[in-house]
Order: sequence, then C-alpha cells, then structure tokens
Amino acid sequence: MENLLITLGDSFTYGEGLEYYIWKEKYNNSYEIFKFGQNNNYSVKRLFQWTNQEFIKFRTLNRYANLLNEKLGTQLLIQSNNGGSNSNRLNDLDVLIELFKNEPNLIPKYCIFQFTHVCRDIERILNYKNEENYVLDYFGNEFCEKISNENFVNDDSKLNEIFNNVLIKEIEILKSKFEFLENTYNCKCFYFFGLGDVYSINYNNELFKKDSHFIELNYNSQNYATWLELIEKNNLRLRDSPGVNDDHPNLESHKWLSEYLYHKII
Repeated sequence: MENLLITLGDSFTYGEGLEYYIWKEKYNNSYEIFKFGQNNNYSVKRLFQWTNQEFIKFRTLNRYANLLNEKLGTQLLIQSNNGGSNSNRLNDLDVLIELFKNEPNLIPKYCIFQFTHVCRDIERILNYKNEENYVLDYFGNEFCEKISNENFVNDDSKLNEIFNNVLIKEIEILKSKFEFLENTYNCKCFYFFGLGDVYSINYNNELFKKDSHFIELNYNSQNYATWLELIEKNNLRLRDSPGVNDDHPNLESHKWLSEYLYHKII
C-alpha cells in the first residue's frame, strides 16, 4: 500500500452520528422514537447504530477522511473513536510509525491529526503513575508531577494555564513524529483542532499561524478556533440537520471539511 493517507482523531473524525441520515430515510418509525436519545432508550439506539451494517457503511463512506481520501486517490489508514484523547492518538501514530519502519511496502503520503480537547488528557496526567507507560514517556515525570501538584479547582486562570501547557506540549510531541515522517517518507503532515480549549487556541493563534503544519479553519471568510465552534455558529451540526439530539458535524460539514483540507494540503 503506497500513497497512504493517515487520519487520526476523536468522534468527529470517526463520523459519529452520520448514520442518522439513512436511519431517517429507511427506518423512519424508529427514527422518530430514538432521534432525541432519551435516557430510557439510549442503549437501544446505540445497539442499532453499532450493529446495522447499512449505518456503519454510510458513516464510513461519508466521514471527511474517506471523502478526502477519494479526492486524493490515496489509501486510507484511519484511527478514531468516540471520546478519544490526544495521547491515545499520539500513541496510535507511534504504533503506525513502527509498522512503517518494518514494512517497506507501506508508504505514507499525508498525515492529518485532528486534536480534541486537552481536558481528556488531564486525568491521565494526574494519574500518570497508574496510566499507560506512554503518558509518562510523552509528558515526562517533571511535567506530570507539576500538574498533579497544582490546585486548580475553582481557579479558571490556573486551569487555563494547565490547558495551555498541555496543548503546547502535545503539539511538540506531534511535531517530532511529523519530522520523522517528513524526513523518512517525504510525507506531508498537518494538524487542526476539531475540539479544543478555545482560550488556549486563540491565545497561541499567532504562534500556530507561523507553523506550516497547522491548518486554520476558515468558513465564509471567518476563522474559527475549532471545527466544533465552526459548526455551532453556522448551523452545521446534526442538531441543525437532519435535526437530532446530537452536536456532532453533519453531512454537509464533513463534505465541506474534506474539500477544504484537500485544497490546503495538495
């Protein structure tokens, strides 16, 4: 497999909720019952989403990564899941790199990393002594210990500082992996923010703009810190269309992002 497109992210990259389109079209009776996802039927809704192969196929084919892959004419390697953390995806990228080192027939051409909110890594850092080895490997004992000793409860300024420090650290870690991919395979590497701490992203905006790996999201001549902020302010959530109790990007948004990224990376 040559000319690989690697995409890593959380539920936004996974394409969570896109199956609602085909659910509405083909199974409207149950759609009307389950589209709001009340607590008493959530398990039934999830079971149907996870086991209906029509749903899985539609979600897979219509998420931005697959649409982008078709535009590029590449082979897709995607790793994403609901609620995934940045450290999870960084570790996944490490695993792929080890695979590439040992398999010369796998040649990455593009790598796109979708950041999620750093809060998903805070608990891992706080419990670094009991977490997977890669948490300590990535952040280091001194960094983890410093955050563990911080008293940031009910202190927004301290929490902003911690989010900011973790974000900058994670970008440094990612760029070290990008450097290897670029130097070894001439792979083009990029990152953007799907979810994230808007304060930290905006605070470092000028720094990011100087980074050739960074893709800023611009929709209708307006810049947005995250894909989430963009879809919230432009009615591009599943909540807006087709109209379900879900704030993930809708089909129109996935199509837009695939087109946008295509023109940014080629």
